[in-house]
Amino acid sequence: MTTEEQTKIKKEITMQNIIHSAASYLIGALNSTETKINHVRVEEIDSNKTKNEWYITLSFIDETSPNLEGALSSLYGTQKRIRKIVTIKTPELDLVSIKDRE
Repeated sequence: MTTEEQTKIKKEITMQNIIHSAASYLIGALNSTETKINHVRVEEIDSNKTKNEWYITLSFIDETSPNLEGALSSLYGTQKRIRKIVTIKTPELDLVSIKDRE
């Protein structure tokens, strides 16, 4: 790989591209199971530079989940947020895994 090609790849690997890739993989996987999700948002970002991996925690509301009730529902809403950790390998922006965040 030439220096010019390496520079081009480095420019294309931005945080925005990493997050977009993570969200696209997650939404694609859930859509294939007909899970209706809304309000996807970024919760946490972490990395492992030794492995060239990024860990993007995304949350969403599963529209098929029952509504929550209780004293705090007026503050936080009546639907539970589900959190997933999406691992992205750089520089390829390939999906490594999608896991539940406990």
